[in-house]
Amino acid sequence: MFELRQVLVRMRQGDSDRDLARASLIGRRKAREIRQLAQEHGWLDTDRALPDDVELVRMLARPERPGPVSCVEPYRELVTDWARQGIQSKTIYQALVRSHQFRGSYDSVNRFVRSLELKAPKATMPLTFAVGDAAQVDFGTGPELVDSETGEIVKTHFFLM
Repeated sequence: MFELRQVLVRMRQGDSDRDLARASLIGRRKAREIRQLAQEHGWLDTDRALPDDVELVRMLARPERPGPVSCVEPYRELVTDWARQGIQSKTIYQALVRSHQFRGSYDSVNRFVRSLELKAPKATMPLTFAVGDAAQVDFGTGPELVDSETGEIVKTHFFLM
């Protein structure tokens, strides 16, 4: 608040927005916004006292804007259910593209799944091998998913190495 009061005092003394920017108090764009607000509320009138901190905060507080809506949002229940089952984001993305003509990106699905903050499933049997003892390449099928709209069972594929 002290810096804002300093800006208002300097504006009352006749400093321009450029002068305030040169003094490294505030940028020119923000100075223009504050000057306009100060003129509307009469804060630049030297015969009046500067507003108290409560009024400054109330006038300068920006209203909260809602963030952007994910393109995965229409499939929230379906994706949440799959993620709770431990199905990977890539598999969920492929199922959405194949069965629901999803046009978003894989990253949007991945961000959405991460935003759910689900706990990772525990491994049921950890496998431990010495270095170089085991290697596997498997082109197989992943878990079968049930399409919530059609009830159809959809096969998924994965590559494991």
